[in-house]
Amino acid sequence: SVVSGSDNTWEVELDDIQDEDDVVVLRVHVNQVFQGAVDSIAQIEGLWLIDYTNAMKIESDDEFGNLDNIKINGDTLTITNEDTFTLTRDDEEEIAEGLFFKTADDTRALRFYAMKQITEPGTYEIRGEVAEGDFSWDATNFAGFFYDVNDDVSTESLTVTGLNGGNVIPEGGLVYETTIQMVDYEYSKPSVGWDQFPVVGFFAEEYIPINPDKADKLAKLVLDSDDKYTIRTGEQLDLGEGYAIEAKQVDVDGEKVWLEFTKDGEFVDDEIISVVSGSDNTWEVELDDIQDEDDVVVLRVHVNQVFQGAVDSIAQIEGIWLIDYANAMKIESDDEFGDLDNVKINGATLTITNEDTFTLTRDDEVEIGQGMFFKVADTAASDLRYYPFVEKTIGGEVVDDDEDDDNVTEPVDNDTEVEEPTEEPTEEPTEGPTTEEPTEEPTEADGSTPGFGVVLGLVGLLAVVYLVRRNN
Repeated sequence: SVVSGSDNTWEVELDDIQDEDDVVVLRVHVNQVFQGAVDSIAQIEGLWLIDYTNAMKIESDDEFGNLDNIKINGDTLTITNEDTFTLTRDDEEEIAEGLFFKTADDTRALRFYAMKQITEPGTYEIRGEVAEGDFSWDATNFAGFFYDVNDDVSTESLTVTGLNGGNVIPEGGLVYETTIQMVDYEYSKPSVGWDQFPVVGFFAEEYIPINPDKADKLAKLVLDSDDKYTIRTGEQLDLGEGYAIEAKQVDVDGEKVWLEFTKDGEFVDDEIISVVSGSDNTWEVELDDIQDEDDVVVLRVHVNQVFQGAVDSIAQIEGIWLIDYANAMKIESDDEFGDLDNVKINGATLTITNEDTFTLTRDDEVEIGQGMFFKVADTAASDLRYYPFVEKTIGGEVVDDDEDDDNVTEPVDNDTEVEEPTEEPTEEPTEGPTTEEPTEEPTEADGSTPGFGVVLGLVGLLAVVYLVRRNN
């Protein structure tokens, strides 16, 4: 009933829910009821529901991964580990129920953090520490910010000052700052030129500065991998975002491979890479006019081995690094990012502040800039409580296992890496776009093709069989 004096609330109580009786499983508040000539309408405002059909009971002898010693003391549940377990370098150790410790690949010091692995499709909030007044956040207390655990490198910070017991941030009271830092390649081998590259976080996304000394021209990092890939001649390796490389030919001696780099099926560059002793085996693609910058390294590929056989000609790649140069952006001094609209670029440091005051409105989400928000509690201004957050979406097209993917090369190592919660899961390689050959094939100084052809030899065949068996 919604007549005056009624509480208008329906409360559903059920018995025998995990041996408990009188369990409230649903509450509904009916706001108004309308009886009309055409429709009869009930307006509901207020719903609360629990999944009682899937309720569970935690027993003292239950085990949750490495957490297997359970104690229940009234309203407190405590679970510890009965046995020791090791935090292994460069590993992700599951604690329990999708909760992990991620450990750095660092021989000098132990460094690790707790993370939750999320695989269900959806949009998730990654938040920072809760503040009650003036506060500062960096990668240690805001999981949304870029952080490289192996090198212990972070670049971003966010600071609020001047609240003075209220909920209005004064002009210049909100400061976002990020500074270029150096990190190791995943394929880290300084002896062959794979040492470090510059990175900068920008509103909780990882970017590569086009100019390593200035934080105004940025491109997203597409791939930084030390996985092993095998490409047969004629096959294409999808790198993501429309980028691909193809093994065009292998020379008759099995010492060189001709690779071609494409974007959305269009030819970008090609190179013949030698793997003979003394070669660095690395192809570095440099392009001009990337946001008015020349000699920009956009792709690095390390070819590990090349095999020429009777059936297949194969190149093995270990080490790929790629930036999305086609969508590089330039940050101007008059750009605006939500309430952050005062941009200053000082060499490797980018600082953005607010030119106008803005209010942290109760029970609201206030956009700071470029997908970053403050969530404000539903409290009076005198009891202000808020935190920063970003949203990450998990999901995408489902790959059909029956789809023809004969022309796509996948990593040799089929172990799926556990993703950090701030990162979207990597999609499996899908069939890449059809590439166009360059108008002129690469030639040696005398103008002839450098020894490419088919070798029908027993040694080549055995080499291919050995490689394929080892990789499998």
